[in-house]
Amino acid sequence: MTTLDDVIIRAQARFPEATGELTHLMLDITLACKFIARQITQSAIKDLHDVSRVRETSEQKTQRLEAFAAEQMRYALDRSGTTCLMITDAEGSEAQRLSATDGRYIVVVDPLDGTPNIAFNAPVCTTFSMNAGWASYWDEPVRRYFDHAVANRYAYRYGGSMVADIHRILMEGGLFAYPADARYPDGKLHVLYKCAPLAFIVEKAGGVAIDGHRRILDIVPEHLHQTVPIFIGSRGNIDELTTFLNTD
Repeated sequence: MTTLDDVIIRAQARFPEATGELTHLMLDITLACKFIARQITQSAIKDLHDVSRVRETSEQKTQRLEAFAAEQMRYALDRSGTTCLMITDAEGSEAQRLSATDGRYIVVVDPLDGTPNIAFNAPVCTTFSMNAGWASYWDEPVRRYFDHAVANRYAYRYGGSMVADIHRILMEGGLFAYPADARYPDGKLHVLYKCAPLAFIVEKAGGVAIDGHRRILDIVPEHLHQTVPIFIGSRGNIDELTTFLNTD
């Protein structure tokens, strides 16, 4: 079985001039993700034996696990010795200085995405999907496209975690959409923490990621928590979508 560690180490071997710093950083991030995954996997069993946790509300549990994930990621980045700043997706949060003040890297991370899914044993990820319930708020071209999709028997699904949905698209094809709407005219998903990293992966697999007009990877964020609309997935699906978006 090939592990993620194996893939990272092999990738370094393709670059003889590599110093190993990025490899070290990636391996430390991988280790932090393993600790986070273990904690979430074991939390249901542990909670049964802790009275204080049994009485927790869903919101309290989410906050506790998010804090744990952020702590593990900070520890890993600090341990790497290559990272000077850690920036998380928490609204209003500032960049956190790490001990390696001269480190070469700044890491932008969503330590635990999709935490409301934990109560339903659904996917969560370290780094959200089209929710047709808000269709009445979408722009007319977007509504027309999804009416077209329904008429052509496209299947809707909503996993509650963008990473999990993108994984399925990578395996089977399709389209992930989180359009702008009357409530969020600039979109809701963060460029730095979700859209850009996943756009990079999807493009490497031959797909496309746009905000409706621009390529996601061409967007230069003006602030840490900038949000954008996003349509991302198979090239054929995006091309079909753009015919509707470009129609008055």
